[in-house]
Amino acid sequence: MPIEESIFKRVSKWIKDHISWTLLIVSMVSALALVSFILYMKQSSPVPQQLQEETITSTSESTAESTSFLFVDVKGAVVKPGVYQVAPGARTQQVIQLAGGMTKEAEQRAINLAQKVVDQAVIYVPTTGEQTPDTWSNQTSATNSERDSKKVNLNTADEMTLMTLNGIGEKKAQAIVAYRTQHGPFKTVEELKEVDGFGEKTVEKLKDSITIE
Repeated sequence: MPIEESIFKRVSKWIKDHISWTLLIVSMVSALALVSFILYMKQSSPVPQQLQEETITSTSESTAESTSFLFVDVKGAVVKPGVYQVAPGARTQQVIQLAGGMTKEAEQRAINLAQKVVDQAVIYVPTTGEQTPDTWSNQTSATNSERDSKKVNLNTADEMTLMTLNGIGEKKAQAIVAYRTQHGPFKTVEELKEVDGFGEKTVEKLKDSITIE
């Protein structure tokens, strides 16, 4: 009997005697190859363009938030009058607390503690019986008017103007214009949530920078 034929018969007999082990080994090798292929495809797949843009936008918004502050001048019947640095959205009460709080002579009813402060605003706390100087009122009104004039009008702004807003890129600006063209002027600022790409958090961040009038 030739040597090759003898070896073939021995191998065939071994496979028949160990058929279950043979199938198990083949299955394991196939499964391992499939898993390796899937992992390789996942690692080599490019990040979707939309995800990249959202990541960049989110990073830009976070950076803008961390570097923007308001400066408010606190005068009158407070413990420590002076200029204080606060975060956007701060209330009058918070600023007065930074100034050490009101003195015993302060006329608390003359101050709206719930009002949001704006950059370069003046908070004057009068004493009991004192009338608020027109100077402070005029300065506060002027600051508010200046703030309103800098707001971007959602109903009239073009794409380039809309892109000056924090977190608004070319695609989002185009989406606003397209929505406005299809549905007409925005009736409220909150309606911006209906535009693709604008969630509740994004609109909340933009509220102080946009208007519809």
